[in-house]
Amino acid sequence: MRRLAVQLGLLVAVFAFALSAWAQTQTHTMVGIHARHLAGIVTTMLGEPVPGEVIEDCDATFSHVYSSTKSDAQGRFSFAHARLGSTHYLRTGIYELSREEVFDAMHLTVRIRLFARAKVYIKLILAT
Repeated sequence: MRRLAVQLGLLVAVFAFALSAWAQTQTHTMVGIHARHLAGIVTTMLGEPVPGEVIEDCDATFSHVYSSTKSDAQGRFSFAHARLGSTHYLRTGIYELSREEVFDAMHLTVRIRLFARAKVYIKLILAT
């Protein structure tokens, strides 16, 4: 009986720790980003590439996902369907529970324009 109580206590402690770590993440919103292509690089604040980051192209409320991709080993990602003049709503930081580093979620509003920088640069912020 005591062993069961200890196991249950450990399970509750682990769940509480995971919940507190998850609750500390924030969502950062960036609007007014212009790029020629819906492609770019995902890095940490120190400029290190973030491989395997899931980037999703969503509707304006960031609730419905139209398409998604993952960053490669150098942090690069791209979506092929972006047309000139279109606006895209990208979100990151949704699937990170298995990582050592947990980043805050980000919502980015990207407009595809002819005379803009070529890529989207996403700098992820470590969750505190």
